[in-house]
Amino acid sequence: MTKSLSKTLFKALLRYIIFVVCLNQAMASVPQGMPTYSSLISELRGTVEAKFREIPKNYIQRVNGNSITYFSNKDVQCAGKTIKSKEELTYISLYSNLSDDGKQLKEVGKFRGCLRDSEITEEFFYKGEELEKNSVKDYLAGKLNLDIFNYDYFRYQIKYSVSDMPFLSVEGKRDGDRHFSTIRVYRQKIMQLTTYKRDSENTDYVVTFYPYKIKRLFYGVNVNIDQKSIIIKKRKKNFFYFSNSKQISEFEFSQAFNNIIVNIGLGSLSGIVKFSVSNFPNTQQISASGQNSRLIDELRLAFTQLLNRDLERIRILLLQYIEAAENNLILDQRPKD
Repeated sequence: MTKSLSKTLFKALLRYIIFVVCLNQAMASVPQGMPTYSSLISELRGTVEAKFREIPKNYIQRVNGNSITYFSNKDVQCAGKTIKSKEELTYISLYSNLSDDGKQLKEVGKFRGCLRDSEITEEFFYKGEELEKNSVKDYLAGKLNLDIFNYDYFRYQIKYSVSDMPFLSVEGKRDGDRHFSTIRVYRQKIMQLTTYKRDSENTDYVVTFYPYKIKRLFYGVNVNIDQKSIIIKKRKKNFFYFSNSKQISEFEFSQAFNNIIVNIGLGSLSGIVKFSVSNFPNTQQISASGQNSRLIDELRLAFTQLLNRDLERIRILLLQYIEAAENNLILDQRPKD
């Protein structure tokens, strides 16, 4: 591959990534001003994803079908106990059950810490066409397709071993031109989104918030709001927002969603995830070395920013890469295929 061709392909790839990011924002099945369901799920489980990106670099892995076990060749202190050399430190698995016609798929993923009773369990249930099983390596890499609008029916649940009750559930169902989706915390419905696609350019949304009670690790919180619905109308490329028959701005809608759902609802659950991850073995982030070290470290940071929906910083970074490629400061030397 010639130098000029490598540079051209690299620039094309970066422009394509920017295009996809912008296209996903424009064509999202949630209204503008609301994060996608997949990003909400990723934000909650981001701590676990980050931990399991580092574990394979710090410990020895043993792959056995749909599970991966990690161990060390020396004794390790973990969660207040000593794990002997060659003994299991942590474990990840993904069990899949696909119907014969390929239209229903149930998958159960597990992350287990050093304490056998410290386990995070995630359940995924899909209905659609030509569904395919995911591999445990895809699960480990966070490559599952969690866009609920891609399926006739979708359900996601996550729970910690101290309770059989899911602390978060996300559910979506398609019914003709309508789509209904809900978020539940400890089985309490905290939000429902109803989507009605009138035609290719016009869509109506109704976002309903519900009062709810949640329990943090050491105390409870009541979210005492009146049941509230916000109507959103998409007309061609424009969005219009209404609350109690009064037009409001996109910022007011986004602020209400973030306060009620993200900051209080999901924010209260992040403590459970962080507490569970404290029972996994300690890891150290390995800094990249060599001529690509700066690029690798920047991409790792960009991935973390993506989990936090910091798309503006990612956009700026990609534009910097394009400029660097145009000035021959970055050369893609990968094989053509």
